[in-house]
Amino acid sequence: MARKKENVLSTIKSLHKIKPSHADARGGIFDLLDADRIRHAGLLISKPKSLRGNHFHKKATQYTYVIEGKINIYLREAWNANGAVKKIVMSEGDMIRLPPYIIHTIEAIKLSKLLILTDQSRVNNGYEHDTYRVKIK
Repeated sequence: MARKKENVLSTIKSLHKIKPSHADARGGIFDLLDADRIRHAGLLISKPKSLRGNHFHKKATQYTYVIEGKINIYLREAWNANGAVKKIVMSEGDMIRLPPYIIHTIEAIKLSKLLILTDQSRVNNGYEHDTYRVKIK
């Protein structure tokens, strides 16, 4: 793969909890992203014990935000076939940024609703053109 062989997994912060940027008696405002160009937003609903993913993207950066539920997300660098798989537990309000060439698999621990945001369009089968299947879980 024509990609610098850096340890990208170590640069992925485990995750971050989204906190309100403003809160008052009416409720709160949560800023999920700022200054990032998003070309696709999707809602993913997963039943307990279901697996999704087992793929990576060469172009797309993906953001995964847990609206409701709890998941395990498994990550590995695509160019490192013998590399360790990193497991991160995510729950409501957690968000993670996945750069290109990071294999990702989502396992629902309980019924989960996720917001998936990417910087690449899915128009005209754009998703499949940038999806490379690799099983890590």
